[in-house]
Amino acid sequence: SLITSISPVVQRGRSNIIPKGGTPYISFAIPEDWVELKPTPPRITTLSIKKPGLPAADFAILLFNEGKETHLANLNKWRRHLDLSDWKEHQAQIQKTIIQTQSGAYDLYHFGGQEPSSEGIRGESVIIAFLLRGKKTWVFRFQGDALLIDTHKNQFIELLNSISFEEDMQSK
Repeated sequence: SLITSISPVVQRGRSNIIPKGGTPYISFAIPEDWVELKPTPPRITTLSIKKPGLPAADFAILLFNEGKETHLANLNKWRRHLDLSDWKEHQAQIQKTIIQTQSGAYDLYHFGGQEPSSEGIRGESVIIAFLLRGKKTWVFRFQGDALLIDTHKNQFIELLNSISFEEDMQSK
């Protein structure tokens, strides 16, 4: 069963990757308080999420031509950004949650989010979802202040649930 979106949606986002046919590969619902920004490569979509008193969180969609073998390398790259140790394959498998949607099964990982330091500085948190489609891997990365990420995790999952791919629409 699919989760229906309970958050107001301002607009449908569309990737800026336009294949020869002229229609974007992907579309998705943008939650109400998320702002679309101009993406810089390798990102195909960038959104910003703000809350007063906290640094903005960053959402990005990336597309890799490699298959599943890139998951662990990318997870460890983003773990290093948070000064976390690398995972071995078995550690990543233990931490993985599978989210089933109309567009496919996403491998979801959430890490970071240390307690506030004595100066009141919170750690960052990252949620990453991988979707393997054919020989390409779609990556959905949500990173920022742990409190902001935790309070917007449901919107992130709702965004995943709203994703549709052009090739799926054409085959219906």
